[in-house]
Amino acid sequence: DNVHYSDFSVYEVADVLKQYFRDLPERLFTHKLSESLILISAFVPREVQLEAMQAVMLLLPDENREALQSLLLFLKDVSENSKKNQMTAENLAVCFAPSLFSLPGQGQRHSWDGSSKKPKQKSKGSLKHAKDVNESAVHANNSLALMIKECGTLLTVPHDYQMYCRFTHLEEGDPVPYTDLGKDESGSGDHVRYTDSCISALLKESAEKFRDWVNCLSSDGTNVSYKKVGDGLPLWLWRGVTEVSAEPKQILHRLLRERHLWDADIVRWRVVETLDEQSEVFEYSVHSMAPHPTRDYCTFRSWRNDLAHGACALVETSVTHPESKQGSGLMGTVLAGRYLIEPIGATRCRLTYITRIDSRGRSAEFYNNALGPYNAALVGRVRDSFVPTDSGMETEV
Repeated sequence: DNVHYSDFSVYEVADVLKQYFRDLPERLFTHKLSESLILISAFVPREVQLEAMQAVMLLLPDENREALQSLLLFLKDVSENSKKNQMTAENLAVCFAPSLFSLPGQGQRHSWDGSSKKPKQKSKGSLKHAKDVNESAVHANNSLALMIKECGTLLTVPHDYQMYCRFTHLEEGDPVPYTDLGKDESGSGDHVRYTDSCISALLKESAEKFRDWVNCLSSDGTNVSYKKVGDGLPLWLWRGVTEVSAEPKQILHRLLRERHLWDADIVRWRVVETLDEQSEVFEYSVHSMAPHPTRDYCTFRSWRNDLAHGACALVETSVTHPESKQGSGLMGTVLAGRYLIEPIGATRCRLTYITRIDSRGRSAEFYNNALGPYNAALVGRVRDSFVPTDSGMETEV
């Protein structure tokens, strides 16, 4: 946050960016996929190269693909100003391809433990028509130049591919109409019944000290743990716990009405419909990493502020609603969102947040390794949004 880019030349900033990608444990395109992209550029007809590259992009690890998208969109912006900076897509590709592709003859690579490892030798048959190192570099440059020019469609899934894909676990997690919450097979029940059932399960977990959860992270006053659920969906439940210097109802109000004070990623929010004094349909959009698309959510929210010992609880889950207006981003799904606020002192509470969110467009492995802990750690932001003073607690409102 204290870096002043005006103190550095554009060349120094560009060198740092390229150095970052060069220093990764493995090139962004990985060893195997680098070869595939080079072969596509060398032997696949120009008119179908983009489609072939789209297929390769599906094989990239999620974290590589998201980093690639950010980089390509940036390079696309730079190339659109080539009349001023002389950096066309082709020139940018020459600069960045050696840092992104695993090319023959790049020398030793270093693992995280500092040990040197020689790159695997490519078989003569796999690159027999592009065996020359310089020729491979040329095809890598051509491949990256095409990616920069077509970055808007490169990382999308062709419609024909989607027709042959069926992800049953995603369909099972699709939101239901808000009017169907809490209903059993006979059609009886309502959202009040659903809320009471969720809160009862939450209080039971708390009474049992969350004994079936696996602790995995503790930092900055926030404890994070997870629990695998055997319902056919591959996403885990994540739990974040921290202590907040505020009263239960203050924290509940902050969660419900002041999300913009603790969630810097939120860009749009509104109450779609008020169902009763303690229930509503709420929609919002978050934008965590520009220029990636926003994630839009339409959720049912219900809360209780009169639980035993002064505790409060908030239940959240995705629903469909005819008045919901999806933004321009992807429609995510809150499979489960639970907040439990338990007083542990005069003006101090334990805040527990249980979350299971499908942000779409990512694999279960990426969610469980990265997004799950990130979402659970949001309780730390709630805690930090309350500012202590000598005279007591005050908020940032």
